[in-house]
Amino acid sequence: MKIVICSGGTGSIALQTGLYKTFQDIDGVDIKILINAYDNGKSTGDVRRVAGGKILGPSDMRKNQTTRLSLENIKSPWLSYLDIRFTEESTKAKQYCEEQTDILRSQITDDISEVYEAIDIYFKKHSAEKINYTDFALANIVYAGLSIKHNNSLRMAGSVMARLMGISDNVILNDDTSLFLGAISKSGEHVSDEGDIVAWGKKDDPFVNVYFTDTEGYSFKPILCDEARDALIDADLIILSSGTFWASLMPTYVSIGFKEAMAQTKAKVLMVMNRFPDTDSPGQTGTEIINALVPSIFKEKQITIVADSSGSPQMNAFEKDIFNLIDRLYVDNLMMTGETSPSDMKKHNPIKLARLVGVAYFGDALTSSHFMFDYDDTLVGRGNKLPKSSRVNIVELNRLNSKLKNSLSICTGNSIKAIDLNIGEWHVDLIRSINIFADGGVNNYTYLEDTSSTDDNNRKITFNGCVNDSYIIPEEVINQLVWRLRDAGIQFYKIEIRGGVMISIKPIEQEYRKPILTLVKMILAEFVNIELVAKLSGRTTIEIAHKDISKADALRSILQQPNVTSITYVGDELLSGNDSPIAMLAQQDSRIKTLNVSSPSQTAFFLKTLSRGKSSYSL
Repeated sequence: MKIVICSGGTGSIALQTGLYKTFQDIDGVDIKILINAYDNGKSTGDVRRVAGGKILGPSDMRKNQTTRLSLENIKSPWLSYLDIRFTEESTKAKQYCEEQTDILRSQITDDISEVYEAIDIYFKKHSAEKINYTDFALANIVYAGLSIKHNNSLRMAGSVMARLMGISDNVILNDDTSLFLGAISKSGEHVSDEGDIVAWGKKDDPFVNVYFTDTEGYSFKPILCDEARDALIDADLIILSSGTFWASLMPTYVSIGFKEAMAQTKAKVLMVMNRFPDTDSPGQTGTEIINALVPSIFKEKQITIVADSSGSPQMNAFEKDIFNLIDRLYVDNLMMTGETSPSDMKKHNPIKLARLVGVAYFGDALTSSHFMFDYDDTLVGRGNKLPKSSRVNIVELNRLNSKLKNSLSICTGNSIKAIDLNIGEWHVDLIRSINIFADGGVNNYTYLEDTSSTDDNNRKITFNGCVNDSYIIPEEVINQLVWRLRDAGIQFYKIEIRGGVMISIKPIEQEYRKPILTLVKMILAEFVNIELVAKLSGRTTIEIAHKDISKADALRSILQQPNVTSITYVGDELLSGNDSPIAMLAQQDSRIKTLNVSSPSQTAFFLKTLSRGKSSYSL
């Protein structure tokens, strides 16, 4: 699962924290933090001036990487090092930085010679001696030195620091070109310093646009880099984080190529509203912020809003017309719990926020009375791929099966023998009385806690019958077919009878599948008055079954049960493959909802969201 968070410096800390805790036992999740780096205040502005304006401001790169480090390794000595702010005479500043780096080196075993080199590169700049080192961020000097070393690239500096800290290199830039941010207010006032934009505070004269200049003062607009464009287009979920809207977020959105990437992406786009207005937009409402983005940058109905019911009405109350521009609005109480400082009152509760993100992302798919899951590459990765996510899915499935009183089922086109609910340390007895539809999705089985019927793998199952008797192949036809296949040279061990409704031939190497399929079709032509067809399935299989057999029959049987008013089907092949008949059925039956997932990791996110309940409401 691929997620991109469009962020500033600290505005997405709660979001990153909540998502990290949600996904910490799930593999196959790729989260990228997309930032811009036009900060020009305090020590950030000083190091940019030392570099002759040729580097971007490192503070937001540093803040996001520090956030990641605190999540991945809270005991890392790097955290205290990156947090150092010092006051020294300019002639003693380099010595102080090196002494603090000596302390860091004594606490870790890795080579950090690049840090010393970066400090040396920075202080070799003549203008470094003219800086007032008061309340100065030491890490900004390191990032600046690394940027200068790598052809003035902050992105390369971030990669080096990620490697040194041992964290994911997941903080990317909209553009690695050094520019300076300005903003235009409603009255036409031009504010040319990023620090002044952040501290604007004029409720009656809000900003309406931003602009950029290069190191020579000429007008220049950032161009979205390939890395950022590809991440946005390939994403499953894009989250527009909270933060200072005009100073930290809007510069990314107005980058050349961003709008085009939003037009191409198939990702769900969520926007997390601030709990309270920020200083760069104190008078603007949530409605006004949406109007600044739609339709100028985002398509109408592309953005889903996530807002805090306990925050400022200015940020969570929207005018009716806004619903012509946005997809949905999800609102819940996201307030921090327990003792909180005044600054914490503006922050979202990380766990609540992550849960609401899941609710907004999956939407109506969470609201059904029954949930049916494909097995291969939806619940469990083939070939032991994504074992952590697969294990989470089985555990969550068990938890929900008890909680939701048998409102879950599994549907696979494969044999019941291919279903393995023993994932790692989790034993099959955890799964109690769960319905499984196998053999093309039409034979119903139940995993039970106690039964006298046991298959050859000691998995406790009971066969309940076929959901459509017309799919059952007469025994004499099966016997004749098997003998004809053997006579044609197909080894007996490759032929499997699946529940009386399907004959499968596997494994067949890729280069032989089509010739053998042609042979099987010729054999079937010898049988009159039967409606059997042969087709390729999976990666190595040919299946013989009734021409109309499909997983859709499993859904029809579930919908006939009392108390089932709607059903959500979760699968990885709804767009093509053996899940597609369900997608077609959903177009005809409003009771059926579908969720196409890219991997078991996305299913794990869905199941975790479902298991947490839905106390939020949507409008």
